[in-house]
Amino acid sequence: MGKVNHVGFIVGGSKEYMQEKGATIEEAYSTKFDNVQRIVTSCVRGNVPIMTFLLLPQEIRSHNQYPLVVDSIVRFIDELRAWPLLSERQVKVSVLGHWYNLPGRLVDSIKAVMDQTKEYDSFFLNLCLNYDGKQELVDATKLIAQQVKAGKLDPDVITTENMKEHIYTSALVPPDIIIKTGASRKLQGFLLWDGANADIHITGRPWQSFTEQELDLIIKEYSRSEAQ
Repeated sequence: MGKVNHVGFIVGGSKEYMQEKGATIEEAYSTKFDNVQRIVTSCVRGNVPIMTFLLLPQEIRSHNQYPLVVDSIVRFIDELRAWPLLSERQVKVSVLGHWYNLPGRLVDSIKAVMDQTKEYDSFFLNLCLNYDGKQELVDATKLIAQQVKAGKLDPDVITTENMKEHIYTSALVPPDIIIKTGASRKLQGFLLWDGANADIHITGRPWQSFTEQELDLIIKEYSRSEAQ
């Protein structure tokens, strides 16, 4: 069967979850992050080495409840630091996006978890925070332009490999599967470069109701199709 090495998750549907359950934003985000940990556990058990989650798109900064969202993410990341799975299974946590422009209390938590797990290399958990896929490509293009300006790269020999070397996930294989939850069918610019050939699955339901069993079925379906 075809091996799945990388699964991407567009974590959406909190608004629908709040409407369906009558939940507060704090309850929705607490449930959301609990499910992230369940799905990470399932991936590790299934030997899927790379997991990338879109948790905080760049545009959400204009949300009127943004401070509550930030507080929820701080709690989540602080809980990750105390999560035994990270050390037991050597899970390296990385944060992708312009996370350094986030509020200081969140930046401090991000730095702490990345420093704590920087030597781990069995599994790779990527959290996209203050992330925009188009900006990722702009950032990569700027780095390539700097090399050209410095005379280190001939523009006539620039290849797709050069772009890959400068995107946020430069050291990782592209996702085999991208799973989108929530009612919206938009991919929100997630992994624009690396996700070009990924299998897309749209659940149509909130992330909070996405289960390990659903993930297992999606992975098995992909593996069977790749093996044919």
